[in-house]
Amino acid sequence: MNTKSFILHDESVNSKGFRMLTSGANMTEFRKNPVMLLMHDDFNMPIGRWENIRVEGTKILADPVFDEKDPKALEVMGKVTRGFIRMASVGSWPPEEISDDPYLKLPGQSLPTVTKWTMREASIVTIGSNHNAIAFYDRTTGKQIDLSDIQTSIIKVKRAGTTNLVELEDLRGMNWNQIDKANKLGILKTKYYDLYESKFIEKFGHKPNKH
Repeated sequence: MNTKSFILHDESVNSKGFRMLTSGANMTEFRKNPVMLLMHDDFNMPIGRWENIRVEGTKILADPVFDEKDPKALEVMGKVTRGFIRMASVGSWPPEEISDDPYLKLPGQSLPTVTKWTMREASIVTIGSNHNAIAFYDRTTGKQIDLSDIQTSIIKVKRAGTTNLVELEDLRGMNWNQIDKANKLGILKTKYYDLYESKFIEKFGHKPNKH
């Protein structure tokens, strides 16, 4: 049974002070497997799928199709149909590129604009933390990342003068030996010294000498 369309994403500023451009969304992965989760819970089976996935202006919309042989899905479908649940939320991998261009900033936006990101899933949610509720997932572990961590990453990347958030998240997920083997110790030290220092202490048991 199809119900009304849901807005999965828009370009409004979220509660952490940044926003994500719809034009920068990569939905290829999501279109191949358009699972509908409940509250971003991917430990349990999906409650349905999304169809008619589309972009209208700056919004990403889709139509929910509930699994009517699943009791939990039927329960959620009923609440959606009766108007008790009205919100959906995208789940994304960490932002890939950002921009601090003032032209892209909206009133109330304190952090850069995410200009490139990849959509992972979309969930039915009861109450989001903001109008365009969103969840992020670690590419290495698949676990959800708190928005505060994403906010911190954006701030660190902004200070480092780079737009490559994927690079930072990849380095965070590697140990010293893996980073060394990948010939990225120089990048780590130059661009992300705080992370370099913590990896150094983890490896050698003391802080590096600053030269």
